[in-house]
Amino acid sequence: MRISKRLKEGDPRQLQIKGNTVFLLEFLLQRYVYGGRFELKRQRELREAVLVLLDILVDHGSSAAFRMRDDFVTPLPIN
Repeated sequence: MRISKRLKEGDPRQLQIKGNTVFLLEFLLQRYVYGGRFELKRQRELREAVLVLLDILVDHGSSAAFRMRDDFVTPLPIN
Protein backbone atom coordinates (compact mmCIF):
# COMPACT_ATOMS: atom_id res chain seq x y z
CA MET A 1 0.00 0.00 0.00
CA ARG A 2 2.94 2.31 0.57
CA ILE A 3 4.07 2.06 -3.02
CA SER A 4 0.65 2.85 -4.45
CA LYS A 5 0.23 5.76 -2.02
CA ARG A 6 3.54 7.27 -3.09
CA LEU A 7 2.74 6.80 -6.75
CA LYS A 8 -0.72 8.36 -6.32
CA GLU A 9 0.82 11.44 -4.73
CA GLY A 10 2.79 12.16 -7.91
CA ASP A 11 1.69 12.29 -11.51
CA PRO A 12 1.91 8.67 -12.74
CA ARG A 13 2.29 9.81 -16.34
CA GLN A 14 5.46 11.70 -15.36
CA LEU A 15 7.06 8.70 -13.67
CA GLN A 16 10.09 7.16 -15.25
CA ILE A 17 9.48 3.49 -14.49
CA LYS A 18 12.27 1.36 -15.89
CA GLY A 19 11.76 -2.06 -17.45
CA ASN A 20 13.19 -3.96 -14.49
CA THR A 21 10.87 -2.14 -12.08
CA VAL A 22 7.86 -3.00 -14.24
CA PHE A 23 8.93 -6.65 -14.33
CA LEU A 24 9.41 -6.82 -10.56
CA LEU A 25 6.07 -5.17 -9.82
CA GLU A 26 4.34 -7.52 -12.27
CA PHE A 27 6.00 -10.51 -10.62
CA LEU A 28 5.02 -9.43 -7.10
CA LEU A 29 1.47 -8.51 -8.04
CA GLN A 30 0.89 -11.80 -9.86
CA ARG A 31 1.51 -13.70 -6.63
CA TYR A 32 -1.14 -11.70 -4.80
CA VAL A 33 -3.68 -11.16 -7.55
CA TYR A 34 -3.80 -14.81 -8.53
CA GLY A 35 -2.84 -16.35 -5.19
CA GLY A 36 -4.73 -14.28 -2.63
CA ARG A 37 -7.63 -13.00 -4.64
CA PHE A 38 -10.32 -13.19 -1.98
CA GLU A 39 -8.29 -11.35 0.63
CA LEU A 40 -7.42 -8.56 -1.79
CA LYS A 41 -11.03 -8.09 -2.82
CA ARG A 42 -12.34 -8.02 0.76
CA GLN A 43 -10.10 -5.26 2.07
CA ARG A 44 -11.02 -1.99 0.40
CA GLU A 45 -7.67 -0.24 0.97
CA LEU A 46 -5.70 -3.20 -0.28
CA ARG A 47 -7.94 -3.61 -3.34
CA GLU A 48 -7.58 0.07 -4.22
CA ALA A 49 -3.79 -0.07 -3.76
CA VAL A 50 -3.52 -3.05 -6.13
CA LEU A 51 -5.69 -1.32 -8.72
CA VAL A 52 -3.57 1.84 -8.55
CA LEU A 53 -0.41 -0.19 -9.18
CA LEU A 54 -2.02 -2.14 -12.00
CA ASP A 55 -3.35 1.04 -13.62
CA ILE A 56 0.09 2.64 -13.53
CA LEU A 57 1.69 -0.45 -15.03
CA VAL A 58 -0.95 -0.55 -17.77
CA ASP A 59 -0.27 3.12 -18.50
CA HIS A 60 3.39 2.15 -18.96
CA GLY A 61 2.46 -0.51 -21.52
CA SER A 62 2.36 -3.68 -19.41
CA SER A 63 0.19 -6.30 -21.05
CA ALA A 64 0.62 -8.59 -18.01
CA ALA A 65 -0.82 -5.86 -15.76
CA PHE A 66 -3.70 -5.37 -18.22
CA ARG A 67 -4.61 -9.06 -17.95
CA MET A 68 -4.22 -9.03 -14.16
CA ARG A 69 -6.41 -5.96 -13.83
CA ASP A 70 -9.05 -7.53 -16.05
CA ASP A 71 -9.02 -10.74 -14.02
CA PHE A 72 -8.97 -8.81 -10.74
CA VAL A 73 -12.02 -6.65 -11.48
CA THR A 74 -14.05 -9.49 -13.00
CA PRO A 75 -16.65 -10.58 -10.43
CA LEU A 76 -16.21 -14.06 -9.04
CA PRO A 77 -18.90 -16.55 -10.01
CA ILE A 78 -21.51 -17.36 -7.41
CA ASN A 79 -21.83 -21.08 -6.77
